[in-house]
Amino acid sequence: KHQSINSLNAIWKTNYASFNEVIIENPIDIILQGTPQWYDWNTFNDQRVLDWFTWMKSELRKYDPSAKAHLKIMPSFFTDNDPCTGIDLEALTELSEINGNDIAAHYNCTRNGKMGWEEDYVFGWRELFLGYDFLKSVQPNQINFNSESHLLSTSHTRDLYMNPKYARAVYWAATTLGMNASQTWYWPRKADGSLK
Repeated sequence: KHQSINSLNAIWKTNYASFNEVIIENPIDIILQGTPQWYDWNTFNDQRVLDWFTWMKSELRKYDPSAKAHLKIMPSFFTDNDPCTGIDLEALTELSEINGNDIAAHYNCTRNGKMGWEEDYVFGWRELFLGYDFLKSVQPNQINFNSESHLLSTSHTRDLYMNPKYARAVYWAATTLGMNASQTWYWPRKADGSLK
């Protein structure tokens, strides 16, 4: 990207003699967040992941030229503002023909205490609303398929005695925001596999 070590040194404010001296730990040290090194690593990582999915799509199309690409992407990487995931939600959504996701909403917290929305809102809406708004803005004419719906529960929010009004509200919200189909995950078993 930088073409010469002098260019890299000028941008990174470093003093390397050659590219062979440049080392970035993986995962990158959080202390570098906001630096040119952080930016270069993240753009490289995003491109690396996009290149892999682009290659995979081309391989699948060799055997089925009419197949539609569907990538189930976790929008929480985007809505939680986590910049170091390798997931460029916009580029990957542009690559697919079906907007895939596993968008969540949060009802009651069962782990790690409060999440910050409880005093002001009936449920944690951020990922649901921002996620679908973004997906529809990138590919407005594509189906939004939530193939792992966490609108009723997630790894840290669940309530077996959930108010049915919440269930109706969250699914109507998802539908009005652009969700066309979903597959709701439900696990009614104990750790040993027996039914609850």
